Amino acid sequence: MSLLAAMDLASRLTLPTLTDRYRISCRMIFLVGAILLIGIRVILAETTHRKTLFVISGLYGYIRAATVVNQNLCVSEHCSQEKLAGALGLVMIAKGISVISLGQLLGWVRDLTGSYRFSLHMQNVLLVLVVLFWLPEVLWKRFRQ
Repeated sequence: MSLLAAMDLASRLTLPTLTDRYRISCRMIFLVGAILLIGIRVILAETTHRKTLFVISGLYGYIRAATVVNQNLCVSEHCSQEKLAGALGLVMIAKGISVISLGQLLGWVRDLTGSYRFSLHMQNVLLVLVVLFWLPEVLWKRFRQ
């Protein structure tokens, strides 16, 4: 957990500089981060070696911070200044409701199955749904330009 937190902090300090330098949009960072998180969680759920667990935990912390930070920045990229506060408020309410409801559901699944692996894979299923709904829009806008 300490390694994950340290890499989370490193991501929050370094990633904005990298994305500004290479002019990568917040939406693209979020989408790529979500796809990478799916792969990292699969490896994390199936790994049993200690060294591999440390490396994957570090990667998980770095990439997870990239997605968490860019959630709100994605909203700010597409809202006008006048509507930004309301939009961010709605995002925070939706995030709170989904964390409370889906968190309880995932905890119940973990308790029912007795498996952290299955719970991690269920988180991946939810993230795959986000990617599947968002990817066509991002590709459409990219190819339209």
